Amino acid sequence: MMKPILTLVILLFSILVFSQENCNYSKKEIISIFKRINKSDASNIKNPEIRKNDFIRNFDTIIYLMNCSDFEIPNGDYSKKGIKRIEKGIDRTLIHIFQFSPERILNDSIINLFKSQLEISNLKQSTLITALSIYKFDFKDDLEKLKLQYRNALKSWGILDEQILK
Repeated sequence: MMKPILTLVILLFSILVFSQENCNYSKKEIISIFKRINKSDASNIKNPEIRKNDFIRNFDTIIYLMNCSDFEIPNGDYSKKGIKRIEKGIDRTLIHIFQFSPERILNDSIINLFKSQLEISNLKQSTLITALSIYKFDFKDDLEKLKLQYRNALKSWGILDEQILK
């Protein structure tokens, strides 16, 4: 009985370790990606559908990068300007996603990913507080739908409900 359990634990651990791939992006490529993300924030203002698709693509890109084992903002040797560009891209994207598709963030997979990103300082708690505050304001009449996920996110991210702006 013990041997199959041990084998299962080793298998699951191996899957977890190898599921985070090393994406091998250079600093220059990462900055270029976030430059594009930040630029798209101000584009297609008169075409909401294209704009929404840009935000989804930006979110998917950020999630992909966060899943790369070699994506580390604090240890990435970026300039202060580069770090600001990355943080601004993440901030804006999360706010926009929370505004029109909060279920993309408020699900177990992304909640856990963001928790790990907070732990390694790739994500700031203040970014999540701002995005959650906007979500709570925009969806104040429809919070029940994702209430459990919202509560789970607050708990996982170490955010108190009182920190969310009303």
